Amino acid sequence: MGADFEEVWRRVTGAQGQEAHSGTGEAERLERFIREEAGTAERYARLTKACSGAVQKLYRDLAAEEREHLHSLQTALYLLRGDSKSCPQEPKQEGGSRAGLRELRERYAAERTSAAAYASAAAETRDSSLRRLYDKLAKAEEKHAERIWSLAQRLV
Repeated sequence: MGADFEEVWRRVTGAQGQEAHSGTGEAERLERFIREEAGTAERYARLTKACSGAVQKLYRDLAAEEREHLHSLQTALYLLRGDSKSCPQEPKQEGGSRAGLRELRERYAAERTSAAAYASAAAETRDSSLRRLYDKLAKAEEKHAERIWSLAQRLV
C-alpha cells in the first residue's frame, strides 16, 4: 500500500491534526459533486422511462455510471470526514414525457460542464487521492458527452 493510503488512513483515524486534512473546502466540493451526480443519475433514470430504443439504452447506461460516480464521491467524503452524512438532492427539474433532441443537447452541455468542473477540481486540490478521483470522473463525464454527441449525430 502506497503513501496515499497511509495519508488517507492517518486522516480517517485522526492521526494528524485538522490542518493536515484537505479541509472543509474539499468536503464542501465533494458534497456539491454528490448532489450533482445524484440529480443527474435520477434525471437519466427518469428519462429512461420516457423513451425507447437507442436513446433509452444510452440513458440507462449513463444513469448506472452516474450512480457509480456518486458512490465513489460518497466514499471519498467518508474517508475525508469520517461520517456518512447524506447530501440533499438538488430540486428536481421538470421533465417531459418524451426525451427529444433538445434534451440530448441539454444533457450534452451538462456532461461537458461536469467534466470541466471535475478537471478544475483535480487541478485545484492538493490531495493526491482526490486528484486521481476527479481526473477519473472528468474523463468519464467527457465520455458521456461523446456518447450523447454520437447518438445525436445519428438522430439529426
